[in-house]
Amino acid sequence: MKWETFQSTPGLDRIPPGKRFATYRGTHQRLLREDESYRKRHNHYVISYSILIAAAFLGVSTLGLVSFTLLSLAATAVVVYLAFREQRQMNQCIGRVLQSQPR
Repeated sequence: MKWETFQSTPGLDRIPPGKRFATYRGTHQRLLREDESYRKRHNHYVISYSILIAAAFLGVSTLGLVSFTLLSLAATAVVVYLAFREQRQMNQCIGRVLQSQPR
């Protein structure tokens, strides 16, 4: 799995380094307001993440030490996977917007 960060967003390299994060964040917020499919996908990620954490917490409180450890590791792996998948999707959507803007 490739390590996705906001810095790997296509089109972000055209922006001065000091303004990249602000531009990325502003574009993300604009997409959340204006693009329904982007907003739905992001909300789906937030809800999935919340449910996973809640399920892991409830499962941990009723299990023994070995099960606690295994469940914690599994939950961590899933959270990391979901986070990188969401970051890749955000980079693609934001990159499309940035690349469509005139230089």
